[in-house]
Amino acid sequence: MPRTRTSHTGVYYRESTKRRLPDGTSDICYDIHYKRDGKDIWQTVGWKSAGVTLQDAVRLRQQRIEEKKRPATPEKDYVPSGKRIKTRYVGVYFRVAKLRLTADGKADRCFDIHYKRDGKYVWEKVGWRSEGYTVQDAIAIRGRRIKSDRHPEEQDQPRQQDPGKSATIGDIWRHYVKNCLPHLKNTRVPRGAYNVHIRPRFEHFPAEKLDPLEVERFKLALLSTRKVSGEHISKGYVNAILGLLGQLLKKGLEWGLIKSFDLHVLKDRIRNAENRREKYLSPKEISIIFDGLRMTSLEVFHAARVSLYSGLRVSEVAALKAANVDIAARLLYTDGKTGKRVAYFPTCLEETMRCLKENALPDGRCFSMTDKSLSKAFARVVDATGLNEGKESSQKIVFHTLRHTFCSILAMRGVSLYTIGELAGHRQPSTTRRYAKLSPDTKRAALKKLDNLDCSLV
Repeated sequence: MPRTRTSHTGVYYRESTKRRLPDGTSDICYDIHYKRDGKDIWQTVGWKSAGVTLQDAVRLRQQRIEEKKRPATPEKDYVPSGKRIKTRYVGVYFRVAKLRLTADGKADRCFDIHYKRDGKYVWEKVGWRSEGYTVQDAIAIRGRRIKSDRHPEEQDQPRQQDPGKSATIGDIWRHYVKNCLPHLKNTRVPRGAYNVHIRPRFEHFPAEKLDPLEVERFKLALLSTRKVSGEHISKGYVNAILGLLGQLLKKGLEWGLIKSFDLHVLKDRIRNAENRREKYLSPKEISIIFDGLRMTSLEVFHAARVSLYSGLRVSEVAALKAANVDIAARLLYTDGKTGKRVAYFPTCLEETMRCLKENALPDGRCFSMTDKSLSKAFARVVDATGLNEGKESSQKIVFHTLRHTFCSILAMRGVSLYTIGELAGHRQPSTTRRYAKLSPDTKRAALKKLDNLDCSLV
């Protein structure tokens, strides 16, 4: 079976003449190619029928390359950099802090774990050595997460509550996982907010004893929390975490797990927490970024053009299938954040969409990369251009900036806010209203219709 090269460097696939997938198409085997000690190495990753995906092959090849590059030095010799360093335990990493020190004066370390949940790879912070966490704790927590994903019927089973004992936040969460999470379209955000921020502090905390002082302490702790990059988490995300905590308590009251609780305790959120991105691209910036994308990755280049000219979100772009592209009517049928909707694209994008449709992957998708891969690849190119240097987080150019630019340009060219909201698929009118300040000429044109009003009434 001859190998066919994919859009990823060193990743190939072979189509079987005998093996078939459930949909009747030929089975695909992924191979990777890399160099080690000056020799070319071919390695078989696995068959698609066995659950192996293109991203698995890309990830395995990167691991093989990093194994060669990783220095064979003991852990104590690593220089504080904030980057994740792999331990000898599967899926367990650590980061050496630049500023934090332990009691013995050594650089503090934070343990992270990497595992698969709901078909997606997840990074989770376990905790710092100065807080008492060890590598054994990270191994144990990772094991529990994997068991929870593979056997949810056992791990997420709510425990019977003692009638004489108040339910803890962890007890309510287990009921929430069983009864509410399956109905949410995106479970990654609430799971991450609970596992990373709420669980370490409140898992065994009696829900009825949560008072305003404890909430204020939790809020201050969240505001001082930093990401891996060193930046503080946004105020908007802090409000989202507090909102999830309030939702758990509200559900606890509804389900009778707690007898009484003042929900106003969690009503006091952080003000001025608006973290919407206001940055949109100028024609010069668009030219610089797209020139870099064209030279780096044609797949990311085409994905960026689709987002810029149709207003699709990065998740909608990554999930776009050839069957959902109507060239004649210039329509795109998507199923994204706000549900199923119809997006439109202009004539200048017609040739690109035709090319993507004709060269779709075996599973029908137009792009092989996931939404996270597209966002990261786009960010690398933008960082290389220097356009994000020295800017605040809300003003940095990310993949979503393309969608924001789509709406901003339409507003500046006099398109009504209602039409912009329909084209972009905004669920709330308030989301579209932020573009009103970009179309003052439209408002002035509307006021001109009142000129000489007194004369017409005579």
